Amino acid sequence: MPRPSPPSDEEVRCYYVGLPGKPRLVARSSSDSWTGPQTDLGWTRGKTLDPVDPQHPIVALWNDSAGRLRQDFLEALDRIQWVAIDILRLGYQNVRGTLDETPLNPVTVLVSVAPNTTTWNVGVDVVLRCRDILRQHGIHDVEVEMKESKISQCNLGAKPVQEPQKLTSGPVAQPEESNALFSEFLGLSIAPLDSPYHEGTKGLYLRIRGTTRKLLLTCRHVAFAGSDDNKDFFHSGDAPRAIIQPGTGTLEEARRLVQADIRLSERDMETNRDLPWASAIREFDKAAAEKVAGEALEQRLSALEEPSNRTIGHVLFSPKISEGRSPSGEKRCRDWALVELNQEKHVSVLATLTNRVFCGMTGKNDTWRVTKAELEGCNPAQHYNLQFDDQTHTVELRGTVTKDTVATLPTESASLQDPALVVALYGSTTGLSVGVANEVKSVKRNLIGGTTFVSEEWCILGVKWRSGSGRGVFSERGDSGSCVWDMDGRIGGMLTGGLDGGNGSFDVSYATPIEWLLQDIREQSGLDVELA
Repeated sequence: MPRPSPPSDEEVRCYYVGLPGKPRLVARSSSDSWTGPQTDLGWTRGKTLDPVDPQHPIVALWNDSAGRLRQDFLEALDRIQWVAIDILRLGYQNVRGTLDETPLNPVTVLVSVAPNTTTWNVGVDVVLRCRDILRQHGIHDVEVEMKESKISQCNLGAKPVQEPQKLTSGPVAQPEESNALFSEFLGLSIAPLDSPYHEGTKGLYLRIRGTTRKLLLTCRHVAFAGSDDNKDFFHSGDAPRAIIQPGTGTLEEARRLVQADIRLSERDMETNRDLPWASAIREFDKAAAEKVAGEALEQRLSALEEPSNRTIGHVLFSPKISEGRSPSGEKRCRDWALVELNQEKHVSVLATLTNRVFCGMTGKNDTWRVTKAELEGCNPAQHYNLQFDDQTHTVELRGTVTKDTVATLPTESASLQDPALVVALYGSTTGLSVGVANEVKSVKRNLIGGTTFVSEEWCILGVKWRSGSGRGVFSERGDSGSCVWDMDGRIGGMLTGGLDGGNGSFDVSYATPIEWLLQDIREQSGLDVELA
């Protein structure tokens, strides 16, 4: 097989057009020529990613963390600054109604390297070596590509340098995005008190067996800013680590939106003020009522301006970010924090809180629409059992997604007959987001201080666009800590980060499985926790 030629500048920049992060190509094992972004009857067809069929022979070989295939790959990558390995189907987007509605998206090993660290000469030798390794293991239909990306944690960064209100579990009034900030539901913005712009998301409620204590689970990198020392943290009354809801950036944005709504109401009042028609009088009264409601909401938000008025609890325990292992030897990135909640800041008795995640007024329609689109060709109703509360626009999450779930996955005929697990989250930045989980484990290289270790990650892709051509992002900065759940309302894991091609958008998102999280929390903290 001929050695690939160096890519042109255009190929480096445009090879991955269509992916949200727009990463740059370094090298690829295929010698097939690239002729520029494809078009079909005038439609540009960009690249897209899709999950891999669990029955593909690479899945079992790669998912064996102690197996020879994984070890051979890591040895081949040892001398480059790689950051992640994802195995996905990569190809061109289909454009419905055009000449080719079902393009082939072959399984591809995607090796991501830190930007500006690997030349083509070095990269092509590595991808060819990796392809040889695949062939030695009997895998002949998979190519290897190398691209520039960086691992990003899904928290918002820090911004350069009245009477406390209680959270409630009642119905969320309009505008939902602002009023939800006062709720006890999951999926909302949180931040450490001493770094109020360093935002993430409320993940899950846990309870300690035999007690009434209720804990909130989120990421360590949400509860601690990057400038904090990476060491085990134990709560001390002398130096508590307070957590607030919402973060200051989210609060400022909410106030800006409410103030804009008030100005709009004032304009509508002025437009209809002196008109004699009954319809104008009704419009004036409606705008006046909306202005009053907006001013009341602005006053509530203003009362939260002092960060200490937003304190909902304190970090009880958080181990340093480090390598963890499952009983079967799977490597994980330990990145979690337990927040003990303050009863005085909650209307509900803490012992009664359940894992009810806010989804918004359109949540039911949005999740059902996406499930139908992703599971086209089968009966999606058999794989959709979410029960929405029409008053609070929430879903209560119960149970967990287990390793056996994949055995009963429905067929995703819209993506070339591959089984798919449709999942969702509600994040502080993204809001409600739906996507599909990849059953091939991704491998991430973690650089924490002066320590480097490898971890396995649950890889999730964004939902298909309505046109059917390509996928959007599943998560954004600010979503770290979000709970990832399936369409049966089962908890799958906690979002920790994603792969950024260079423009801030994530081509793939990474989550830590809930089964390992619960086990690791029990072992590291000594607390017998369970899902609330």
